[in-house]
Amino acid sequence: MLTSSDLERLGILNESSGIIVPKDKLAKLMYYLQCVFSILDCPGFEYYTDYTHYRSLTTRQINEVLLMAQRFHPNTMISSNLFLVDSQLISMGFGNQFYNANDRRLPYPINSSVLIGGKSFKVLQVMAVTRGWLNENFYEPMELFASVWCCFCCDKNCRNSGEKSCKCFCWCIYCAIISFIVLIFILIIERIFS
Repeated sequence: MLTSSDLERLGILNESSGIIVPKDKLAKLMYYLQCVFSILDCPGFEYYTDYTHYRSLTTRQINEVLLMAQRFHPNTMISSNLFLVDSQLISMGFGNQFYNANDRRLPYPINSSVLIGGKSFKVLQVMAVTRGWLNENFYEPMELFASVWCCFCCDKNCRNSGEKSCKCFCWCIYCAIISFIVLIFILIIERIFS
């Protein structure tokens, strides 16, 4: 692995900085989205990424964060050449680091825009990332939330940190249909990308 000084000597611009994320699965998922939205030009997604205020989200907003995270799944980011997994560009002690997308010393050229979920996004940076970072900030939180998916129609924030089940249960047909569709969508996406 290259150190930060090695990267500077090679002229590779490292856009990383030290960040402290709360030890909460939702906060980690929101941090994941913040990293994604640092890579892509995505104005208007700020509340999905404010991981310091993760406790203030309503149940509906939590569900939107989960759907947005699924839309920007790591496999989508990897196949778009936006995540460099276990790259030599990662300095020792870091789980992720950002690099200018125009840097010619990256392992391959990066497109100026990508199509994700039917929408085109301008590429600003790429992120070198470890598998451990992806597990901690995406896969583990999504695994927990898959078993705690809350209602879409109530505004109760029934997700309690560390609990395995939701305290609120909605019997309305809207929630049943939406929850079923979301669950099927997640299973299909996981099967396609695994």
